Amino acid sequence: MQRGFITDYSGFQKHTDRNTEMEYYLANDSLNLYVLFAARNEMVQRKLLRVGLVIEFEIPERKDKIAKLTFPPDQVTFQPAGRGSQLSDLSSRKAAYVSRATQFFTEGFEKTTGQLALGLWGGMSARIRHDSLALYYEIKIPLQELFGDEFDLREISRQDIILTAAIEAIPRPLSERTRENLPPADDRFGSPNTRRPGGGMYPGDYSRVPSGSPRYMPVDGSTDLLFRKQRIKRKFRLAPGEFR
Repeated sequence: MQRGFITDYSGFQKHTDRNTEMEYYLANDSLNLYVLFAARNEMVQRKLLRVGLVIEFEIPERKDKIAKLTFPPDQVTFQPAGRGSQLSDLSSRKAAYVSRATQFFTEGFEKTTGQLALGLWGGMSARIRHDSLALYYEIKIPLQELFGDEFDLREISRQDIILTAAIEAIPRPLSERTRENLPPADDRFGSPNTRRPGGGMYPGDYSRVPSGSPRYMPVDGSTDLLFRKQRIKRKFRLAPGEFR
């Protein structure tokens, strides 16, 4: 352990997602569940910096139990490559992100819900770190946060837990779309020269979503994606004892 966080994952169950190439490790003792995600693919690391990571734990035997952890994206506006930004280098971006990332968010757990500080060991804990090869998300969850105070480890080790990790889609910037993909300017704004009555936006018109973002998407819900949403899903069970 280093400042309370685990440094040796050799005893953990290791899994690799084929689509994202992300490695993730799972283990538990009598009190806590430990999870590590390691993103080694360069493009996946860049996506995580832009949109963050959402991790869910679902327990089917407890039908209303879906607990969620959210690691927000970097808050710096990313400039297209070639603009001379000092953050264009991935290693610099990761270092800057980790230094700025101070909080993560929890929802649906038994005791802890809301905003928590990254890097503190005690109760529910998480940290983000990096090296030249990967971006890492480390998590410790007390089992009572998933199963309540009165849990029996042998009993809950017979229950399935569904782990889902999601990297959201990234819409393509308007500047990268071809002119043919956009409706004529007059049609978009209801000019008197068009056949459409009145003004305002119609399905297919392009609006800024969200406000202040450089990314655009159609208001009808369809989108021209720069990257599609990626999801990791794994069903697992706790070990009835210490790390195995």
